[in-house]
Amino acid sequence: MNIRFLAIRNTLWAFALTLLAVVLTAGGLFAQSQKPDFSGQWEIDKEKSTRPDVVSETINHKEPKVVITSTPANGDSFTIRLTTDGKDNLNIVGGREMTAQTRWEGDKLVTLVRDPKGMQFSEVRSLSEDGHVQTIEGFMDPGRKQAMFRRVMVKR
Repeated sequence: MNIRFLAIRNTLWAFALTLLAVVLTAGGLFAQSQKPDFSGQWEIDKEKSTRPDVVSETINHKEPKVVITSTPANGDSFTIRLTTDGKDNLNIVGGREMTAQTRWEGDKLVTLVRDPKGMQFSEVRSLSEDGHVQTIEGFMDPGRKQAMFRRVMVKR
């Protein structure tokens, strides 16, 4: 083989490998950024919910921060502030101090809530593929085997 051909072949291989590395890195970053965005105004679907106590929510989700303003049926709105990094977030709801830890489990947002007296529950949020239906399930058991409630909310 002539030297010029080998040099061109080696340059093409180097270019191809570099291009492959860029594509794989960009693909990895793209996959990481594909977490659902829960932002929006949400309204309860009473027929599909087992506990329609919260009738609407406004969510502002700018990763890793999630701010949720919930309006229960009685109209007394409250706001909770979370971060998806698993760190403790202190919130006061109805005069009660609560600590929440939120993290991603795949494409689900899981929040563990604890109060100073030792009560704890978890809440799992997921979105439909089109992003227009949010399902929130609440669990008292640590293994999350039996949901104590299920709220289905539709994006306005």
